[in-house]
Amino acid sequence: TIGLQHATSFAVGAGLMGLNWWLLIQTWSRILGKKSIALAVSIIVIKWTLFGSICIYFARSNWVVPTWLVLGIASVLISVLIAALRSNGHNPITKGTVDL
Repeated sequence: TIGLQHATSFAVGAGLMGLNWWLLIQTWSRILGKKSIALAVSIIVIKWTLFGSICIYFARSNWVVPTWLVLGIASVLISVLIAALRSNGHNPITKGTVDL
């Protein structure tokens, strides 16, 4: 059964990805404004190193179920896909314009 520990692990994973996306949005405008490749690479490397370290920390914690942590992280990707399909009123799936 799914308990509080599973739900908390899922929430931590989704929260980490939400924070990751928020930081990306906050820093990307600065990166594009300065047009510095070194700055972009530095921020990307630092951000992903921190994100990986935090994920490893939580995965090793006694109160986090790693599978549910990963599902929480993946849930944000599903949300982004849904948002992308709904943006600008263009949804190739419902309009039948998807090339298979």
